[in-house]
Amino acid sequence: MMNIDISSYMPTRLICGAGCVRKNADVFKKLGKKAVIVTGASSAVRSGALSDAVSALADCGTEYIIYDKITQNPFTASCFECAELARSFGAEFVLGIGGGSPMDAAKAVSVYLNNPEFKVPSDIFDKQRGRIKYPVALIGVSAGTGSEVTAVSVLTDSRDGRKKSVRGDDCCAAVSFCDFGYTRSLPLGFTVSTALDAFAHATESYFASTSNHL
Repeated sequence: MMNIDISSYMPTRLICGAGCVRKNADVFKKLGKKAVIVTGASSAVRSGALSDAVSALADCGTEYIIYDKITQNPFTASCFECAELARSFGAEFVLGIGGGSPMDAAKAVSVYLNNPEFKVPSDIFDKQRGRIKYPVALIGVSAGTGSEVTAVSVLTDSRDGRKKSVRGDDCCAAVSFCDFGYTRSLPLGFTVSTALDAFAHATESYFASTSNHL
């Protein structure tokens, strides 16, 4: 029999089920007293996730501000701008709500907050990162990107418009909420594309030469 020795590190706490955001409002209380909500223009509102998040934050007495300028393939300049706003507000944690782009953006906002010496958006690619003081919580509204459980943030470099990845422990969410009900508001096209996204990643890992049994 083959001896299989597999090591893995999956630090994100997953909370799943219908109504899980409102039911677990106390989780936010443990993250801080002030939050910046990072989201796009419509999906968080249309799905009801933003309403649930705001109610949960209110239930536990957490103040918040909303930054809803995140677009698909989020630009570093937007994430940097959000971090500056969050810093002036005194935010203690970041709450990302949406599909892959808002969740990736929320991770980047946390990185900027954790590294106040970053003076321009491109520093996220060009300089060393370290401390993890400002945690991230995520609420997904689609079912394909996997950003809620990965240590990766995919961003668009505002200098040249090219997509690049940032990865590391500081890109892991402290907690992610997965309520399947939020996906019901997705248009058919997005439902299909996110399903294909998940399928493609699973297939890629299956055939990758560096994959393990897990």
